[in-house]
Amino acid sequence: MKACFAVLAFLCTILCAAVCAQSEPPSLYPMIGPQESLPLRVLSGTAAPLGRSSLSRSSFRQSFLRSSSSQSATVTPCSSGGTVGNFTIVLNCDGNDNNGSSAYEDVPDTDMAVSEQYVMQTVDNVFTIYNKSDLSVVEGPDPLTLPWTGFGNGACSTPGSGDDFDIRYDKAAGQWVLALPIFVPTQGAYWLCLAVSTTSDPTGSYYLYEVAETGNQNPIWDYPKLGIWTDAYYMGFNMISPKPAYLGPRACALDRTSMLTGAQPAPMQCFSKSASTDSLMLPADIAGGTQPATGEPEFFLDIAAGTAGVHSALNLWSFHVDFFTPQNSTFSGPTAVAVNAFSEGREVVPEPEGFLNSRSDRLMVPLAWRQTSDGTEHLVVNDAIAGSNAMTEQWFDITNPSTSPAVAQQGSLTPGLHDNFWMGSANMDQAGNIALGFSNAGPKIDPGIMFTGRLATDPLNTMETVETVIVGTGYEGSSAGGEWGDHSIMAVDPSDDCTFWYSNEYYSSAASGTTQWSTRIIAFKFTSCQ
Repeated sequence: MKACFAVLAFLCTILCAAVCAQSEPPSLYPMIGPQESLPLRVLSGTAAPLGRSSLSRSSFRQSFLRSSSSQSATVTPCSSGGTVGNFTIVLNCDGNDNNGSSAYEDVPDTDMAVSEQYVMQTVDNVFTIYNKSDLSVVEGPDPLTLPWTGFGNGACSTPGSGDDFDIRYDKAAGQWVLALPIFVPTQGAYWLCLAVSTTSDPTGSYYLYEVAETGNQNPIWDYPKLGIWTDAYYMGFNMISPKPAYLGPRACALDRTSMLTGAQPAPMQCFSKSASTDSLMLPADIAGGTQPATGEPEFFLDIAAGTAGVHSALNLWSFHVDFFTPQNSTFSGPTAVAVNAFSEGREVVPEPEGFLNSRSDRLMVPLAWRQTSDGTEHLVVNDAIAGSNAMTEQWFDITNPSTSPAVAQQGSLTPGLHDNFWMGSANMDQAGNIALGFSNAGPKIDPGIMFTGRLATDPLNTMETVETVIVGTGYEGSSAGGEWGDHSIMAVDPSDDCTFWYSNEYYSSAASGTTQWSTRIIAFKFTSCQ
């Protein structure tokens, strides 16, 4: 009998340890703000010239300075629309291009969001707002810090002090959400800047906030990824020290309800994983259509640790936040989602005059959440893996994440001879069709942009023919250190819930051998989606 009690006591200890590990209270970060900004269209007329701080992220993540070349990249005009395969091309135009001025850094870290009327694209140090109908410029290019002009202690308003800008459009609320990490310490801390537009007009005013990180090793909010959910705005970070050293990933929740109205929000809540071998935890982002059920937790996903670069599972986490009683908040998991084993891609991809970083150690934005008309919940995501002869794009369609998560589809693309596919982004439209955009390059192939997709009725685990967004005609200069933008972005248009908007970088022949990248924005849809 004593032996039985001993066994039960041991089991209870193990179970308690697991539960306690999941239910430890979150770290709380007080939110400074709110303050309502002047309209961006007013601020832009009084902004200081675009510039870059000598202590920007590049100064501690890389040991190089940007190219001093003054040659300006050549803008490639919009190409005509029409159809290709099962796709209708709506627009295909250049976005914000590096003009060789000090306003631009060596890599664009491209992000983008789309509303009913506007497209906002961000690149390192700069954002531009376009009219959605023809991509004519409505506002910008402006410094990323412009919305926070005159706010707080000035940490968020110094041009060039931060990059890796996140932008999302909260479709349910009709408001824009901005997040900018600052890589220059102010008052002994590194800051995260946040803003929510007061209306659906991105050129109007914003409710402004900021958060300081003053914890152990004085970490920096690096590689932020933003997801829109019903009860909160969720963010995933790779926390790094100024040395720099990777400290592990972090998952955080922001008080969406208060931030949408400009009220004082509850403190931001964060859960951290301290192992430096842990991968970025990517937050789910609502693609469109039906909203998650009331009370449904937010999902985070990462690549589970493997052996010798081979992985056979993804980690699914659930974040339930309680802003009134933070000790009730939980970050549960991981639930191991079994996948067909894959080999992590190499760290670099070849281009004609060097190598480009692949970021194959992590999942790529967004982790798109969608409930299709049959009631099934989906999480769609992609990453770069080692193919038979090259780097290629892999994608997952995970169903029923809240009840019985499983991989309904897992597929990979087959690049052409001497080509590589990486730096992708995937999303799902209202009909359950999936689109995937990505970079391509090889030893004899200048880096360009491609896309593909699959109808919901296509054979499982397959994508259709790969199509070209733009052919690269130049390569990146060595002074960029092989950086390649960290991510690209595929968004779904809220106007019809069918049109995909994709943005990524490439090089023109005029900018070949420099760090003067160009970006492209393409809007396309499956012709059958109505």
